[in-house]
Amino acid sequence: MIRTIAVVVLCLFANLAHAQRGALRVASQFEWRQDVEFLAEELPKLHPEPWARVSEEEFRAAVAELDREITGMSEGMTTFEISRLVAMLGDQNTVADVSRPMRLAPVLPLRFVSLADGLYITSAATRYRGMIGGKLLAVGGVPIDVLSERVAAYAPWENETTRDRVVRDLLCYSAVLGLCGIENNRFDILIDFELDGEQRSRQVAAIPLGGTHAWTHWNQLTEVTMPVSVVAAMSPYISAFLGAEANATYVSVTTHTEDPRLPFDDFVSNLMEQIDQDNPARVIIDLRFNEDRGDSIVAPLLNALDDKGWFETPGDVVVLVGKITSATSALDAMRFAERGAVLIGVPTGGNPGGCSGEQDLVLPNSGMTIRVSTRGRTDPGTTTLMPDVVVPWTKTAFFSASDPALDAAIGYKPETTGDG
Repeated sequence: MIRTIAVVVLCLFANLAHAQRGALRVASQFEWRQDVEFLAEELPKLHPEPWARVSEEEFRAAVAELDREITGMSEGMTTFEISRLVAMLGDQNTVADVSRPMRLAPVLPLRFVSLADGLYITSAATRYRGMIGGKLLAVGGVPIDVLSERVAAYAPWENETTRDRVVRDLLCYSAVLGLCGIENNRFDILIDFELDGEQRSRQVAAIPLGGTHAWTHWNQLTEVTMPVSVVAAMSPYISAFLGAEANATYVSVTTHTEDPRLPFDDFVSNLMEQIDQDNPARVIIDLRFNEDRGDSIVAPLLNALDDKGWFETPGDVVVLVGKITSATSALDAMRFAERGAVLIGVPTGGNPGGCSGEQDLVLPNSGMTIRVSTRGRTDPGTTTLMPDVVVPWTKTAFFSASDPALDAAIGYKPETTGDG
């Protein structure tokens, strides 16, 4: 399970890849200024609710400020300032894809995971492997809580879960650190962290994101047995009977895109036959790693379980939700809950009541792409989906490769009522 999260962390970080690329050029600054002007005019036309979370006056003022200050900015800083403009709309499904301009961006030689008790180093360029497992305390002398507030402005988020992910991903970029007031020359960035009960400090040198560097991951430093969800997260959808002791069937759905080798209808048919044979006491459906923004495919599974009477007793169906559960998957979880399923995990990053759909706005000079929602909010008062049972991930659980949410699902007992 924990390795799954590590893989997801790396994938999410790769998707956000961006930062300073090299020497400043007057021509590129002029082109970026044109791109900012283009964005300011076209983004409000495409977005279904551009002024729901920010006033047009505030947005236009920020555009004008960037236009004045863009001269002297590195390409990385300009890119993230554009990301900040997009984030002002307050729609986490409308986001700047920063990967194209910054493929060789200088980044910290560290990767992080956001857990209930802090930000922890999960991977490092091999020369810094001794920092793995450390809790991040400060970067460049700025305490992590202060720095997090600054970093969070450079990508959109609508709930604390997504905010934590934004901070985790963007904290690595030299350009973002520069925008947040941390002077760095790529080769002298001070990291304060806590490891084995001791506070430590180390200078690190930034490395090109797209370069070839030897990395060490936390699971390479320990011998652990990964739970079933590690394997499951590598497949679009998969199921497994967890054995007589657990007496539960586990189902993982990590996508909303059909696998051409096994259409979802066929997967569900095979699953129901297997459930009839194994006769489990509980079906556990894992949506924690389904970040796909496409249209839902889970209706056949929901209906098949309903037809078999699986929702008649509370707790017979449990749905796991987590930090990267998308808006679509959060809606799926809500549909299961409406039939009687119990939700276990942490509040979703995806907002089931938020904007949805997707179209691309491509900036003409840089080629930077902005993913823009096509549909407005269905529930303006909603920002996340809360599980019935909250089971947070902590450092101890993560680095021991345990899956506390899955364990809680297996051991779940509905509350008794009355005098019995």
